[in-house]
Amino acid sequence: MAARLAVAALPVNPVPVEARAGRAQAARGWFASLALPHAIQTPIDRVIAASARDGLAELAAAMRAVASAAARYIDAGSKRELEQLIKALKE
Repeated sequence: MAARLAVAALPVNPVPVEARAGRAQAARGWFASLALPHAIQTPIDRVIAASARDGLAELAAAMRAVASAAARYIDAGSKRELEQLIKALKE
């Protein structure tokens, strides 16, 4: 879900910031319903906040924090996809 929020900000096919803000608010509620470790929840909160604003560098940094925090819970393919997304956010 965090990655989907970030993808919406990519310049290839951007979702307007107003729509991203609405998605971020809905995602905040969804994530709140999950029992996530604090080490992952905090970076996810940063992605949610960054996705509701313009600023790809901030969003890339937030996604980097999510990728690092989630690394022990996700498989190699998921790690690669997150790395590709982070790279795209930095371009």
